[in-house]
Amino acid sequence: MNSNNPVFIIMMGPPGSGKGFLMEYIIRYLNKELNINIDDAKKTIIDDLIEQDDDFIIKTSEFIKRYWSIDEINNLKSNILDTVDSIVQNKSNELLNKLEKTSDELSKIYFETRKKYDIQNDNNIKKHLSMKNSVIFETTGQNNFDWLYDKFITKEIRSNYNIILVYPYVNRSDILIQAINRFIVQSNKILTGTNTWVRLPNIKLLYNSIDIIQQNFVSLLKSCQHDKNLLDYTLLYDNRPRYPNEPKLVLVNVCNHDNTERCDNINEFIKAIEIDKSSYDKLKSIKCLKGGNGYYSDYAKYKSKYLKLKYINNTKHLNNNPTDH
Repeated sequence: MNSNNPVFIIMMGPPGSGKGFLMEYIIRYLNKELNINIDDAKKTIIDDLIEQDDDFIIKTSEFIKRYWSIDEINNLKSNILDTVDSIVQNKSNELLNKLEKTSDELSKIYFETRKKYDIQNDNNIKKHLSMKNSVIFETTGQNNFDWLYDKFITKEIRSNYNIILVYPYVNRSDILIQAINRFIVQSNKILTGTNTWVRLPNIKLLYNSIDIIQQNFVSLLKSCQHDKNLLDYTLLYDNRPRYPNEPKLVLVNVCNHDNTERCDNINEFIKAIEIDKSSYDKLKSIKCLKGGNGYYSDYAKYKSKYLKLKYINNTKHLNNNPTDH
């Protein structure tokens, strides 16, 4: 990794996982710990373009005015935990049905608007890469990363950039809470006189996508152990605490087998999320862990063999030199 090179930061995680919240901590870490100056990093986040689109603002705000009242939004706010619990347990009730219909309609408006900006966003990325600017790229990670490397991180770009993958871990229910909370805040603004954008991903699809996103993250970590050209650094954050608490950096640079300092951290972290069985199983399969089939397992065998040989040699030496104590 060359600290003089610009960086291509891949912010990966479901909507509501706090990718935007992490940004300042990531920049601070890279500046101070890795001596990479990315104060001038260019964001290429397509949602920023969509949220500034006049048609998107008009269509979403008009829908909220037509379909929701301020009392219903306040009722949703009061019952958000029960609503999330119903989603997790696949139950149904009147409020949840209304929310699901809303998420379907807002998702439809979102993706219709997004079509206008896909090419523009791609061109923005290519422009920044051609100028060798540092880039912050945001994605859910629901698809594998072949397209990203085929389209943007080509061999030529790869040789001039440090590639850094960032993943924020958040409890599954918190992802839903954050998405619904954002909907409540924006809807309140609209219903109290401010025309603004409002977004709400398809709730059930969002919840079901978490497994796929985590699997893609773990698959990429495993792949990078064999292909050092994929990534330079991976930063896994425990993003469950929110302001004023700082997110905890759990795992750094799993692609570099020489860096062993973070293995205990991820082991402790995985134990802490054991209740999230699906996430626990995926993260535990990362080969960085002791007892896995990767570097740490090989190192443990080597160390055991080395200590055994050292003991045998010391014993022989003492037997051959009985007065040498």
